[in-house]
Formats: sequence, structure tokens, C-alpha cells
Amino acid sequence: MSSYDEYNYTVDKFWVVAGVADDGSITLQTRRGKRHVVAANDAHLRRPKLWERWWFRDKFQSAATAELSSAPVAEPVGSGLQRT
Repeated sequence: MSSYDEYNYTVDKFWVVAGVADDGSITLQTRRGKRHVVAANDAHLRRPKLWERWWFRDKFQSAATAELSSAPVAEPVGSGLQRT
């Protein structure tokens, strides 16, 4: 018998659009500078709802005002503005 419990959890990650490439792919960036490239038609990509913009306004503001870092861009991962 196991001496520990199993559990799972989900972490919502908020992204802002850092750029759009000629091929239509979108570069997203977190408030701490982590970057990912996703396709524009990614199913997980969506705008935040009005209440999310208000409730999480500090996260969006810090991401929007953060200087674009020179962090390497990861390969496409299918993430979005907010992971659902």
C-alpha cells in the first residue's frame, strides 16, 4: 500500500501577445518573460472575460508593462492567453 496520496492540480497561466509573425503564428509572453509561439487558430487561445480582466488585473497590467525580454522562444506548445 502507498504511503502518500495522489493529487492533480491546474495552474492558470496568463499570457499577453508579444508579437505576430508573417505566417500568422503568435508569440505569447508571461509577466515574468517566459515566451511561447502558438498558431493563431489554437483552440486554447481566447480573450479573457470581463470579470477575469478585473479580477486578475494585476497580472495583466504587469505583463503588459513588462519589458519584452530576450528570453528564448520555445517551440509551439498549444498554450493560450489563459490555460483552460
